[in-house]
Amino acid sequence: ADGVITTEADGIANFDTDTNIPTNAAVKDYVNTNTPVLPYGRLRIKITIHDFDDYDPATSGIWNSKAYDIPNGFKVTSVKGYFSTNRDEVRVYAGDITSHTNTSLGKFEPQTNNGTLALDFTATDTNYLYLTLRKTHSGSYFQGGYFTLEKIPT
Repeated sequence: ADGVITTEADGIANFDTDTNIPTNAAVKDYVNTNTPVLPYGRLRIKITIHDFDDYDPATSGIWNSKAYDIPNGFKVTSVKGYFSTNRDEVRVYAGDITSHTNTSLGKFEPQTNNGTLALDFTATDTNYLYLTLRKTHSGSYFQGGYFTLEKIPT
């Protein structure tokens, strides 16, 4: 029938019609149970120069590192970096807390791939992303970047 009221108990998802009218409680319940929780409230995680231990733009030949825990239910599809010159690079690894291993996923640097690396890294209970920053030239520096995330459908 036209104009049927859909209550919270009925469930909005059970009625895909243009004739039902949901109550406020039904709408609130639907939004609360069907909206994905985003890590940090967004689908990007920023990488800053402050993430790397003892980063000093005045030195060269130094490796700095940082681990990132990606929440379950998400995968990283790319990582992007911004650099002051064409001389630095960031290497990306998949780490695992149970085996203490780091598997190379590639590197991003401005001169070879415009500072972007495509990834297909799916978060689990035991893995994480591990980045190493290599300063190859005194005075050049990594300015920052971000991971792009994608929610994995359930």
